[in-house]
Amino acid sequence: CPSGLLLSGTLYCPLQQYRSPAFGFNTSCEGGIAPSPDILNLALSSWTRQVHVQNYTSFQIGPTFVVYPGAVFSGTRRSEWRPYGGGLSHNILVLAGGTVRCTPESWLGSSPRIYAKAGSLVNLNSCDFGFSQPQRLYYEDEESIVWPNNNRDDTLASWNAPPPMIYAIQDASSLPDSLKSCSYPCHNGGTAKETCDGCKDCDENYLATSNCTTCDPGLCINGDFTDALDCFCSCHDGWGGANCDVNLCVFDLADDAATGGSPPVHVYSDYFWATPEQGGGLYRKFVIYPGAVHTGWSESGANLPNSGGCCPSILVLNGGAIRCRDGRKLVASTKIFVESGGSVDLDSCGASTFDYYNIQIFAQPGSIVTWPGGTMNAQNGWPEPVLCPSGLLL
Repeated sequence: CPSGLLLSGTLYCPLQQYRSPAFGFNTSCEGGIAPSPDILNLALSSWTRQVHVQNYTSFQIGPTFVVYPGAVFSGTRRSEWRPYGGGLSHNILVLAGGTVRCTPESWLGSSPRIYAKAGSLVNLNSCDFGFSQPQRLYYEDEESIVWPNNNRDDTLASWNAPPPMIYAIQDASSLPDSLKSCSYPCHNGGTAKETCDGCKDCDENYLATSNCTTCDPGLCINGDFTDALDCFCSCHDGWGGANCDVNLCVFDLADDAATGGSPPVHVYSDYFWATPEQGGGLYRKFVIYPGAVHTGWSESGANLPNSGGCCPSILVLNGGAIRCRDGRKLVASTKIFVESGGSVDLDSCGASTFDYYNIQIFAQPGSIVTWPGGTMNAQNGWPEPVLCPSGLLL
């Protein structure tokens, strides 16, 4: 054909509606005519993570993971800290000899994009996709793909995504030359440094000096690593925050700027109830003294539980009480601090957890808390109470 090929009609470009800024394609669909879209150029960047080890996992959101020969990418781990994993919308490029295979404790995250070179292995049958599935699946050879239940058609029919497409995948890498032949063994979201003599960019709380395999021992100030795989702190009673450095058992008696500098309401009566003007929408503070009883908020007004009010704080001193009466209720997102000898009768305020969304109890040993139905049930929406063994700080 010395004069070239004559094209008749319109050529369809399936990539046009699925373009992504993370990738470059060598096709153009201008005018509805395009050359054969059979080459997919995958542009790598500083977000790229090079995977050279087996059972590599990561919680990071967004990077492109390149799985090299002999390496196994296992996705993201599920745990009590991250029940739905992580790694949202990441990209996985699997080179010849590389493998994607989940473990019983991991999955591929939410909406990954998978690019499988010929000679790679992507075992989708090993992964529980839960509420999600791959956003796109590209491969050079369908022999690389192990379909869930070994059923390609049923799997694709259940995916809310365009069908997989066969392309020749090229690595349009912008990585430094020093990394193109580097196989430094980094784990847990890490990748080799430009000098190929160590790791960087580990998942949260991992030490780069350990090739991203060891938790930073100085992170849990008032707690311990109960899940050494995920490097998350379990705080001692009364402490919170990612590093267990926040004292949760502190009731600030200072005037609250959110209420225009109004001081706390000091309650001495055994039959006190709050008015709508003292509702959660104003972030008021209440101190319940010995012999006094807070009986809840009145049913009228805009700041009641079902009307969006929230966030007052109540300190119940030794001998004080919260006990609802006459149909009164508490306000959503109330923080209740209870000294030893103080009492809070949540059962008297009704059993509806919807009304009392996110009510939090901070209690010293010796305090009395009566839960709706007689039992604290976190599964029904009640947050776990915070124990304050060293007392409340005022």
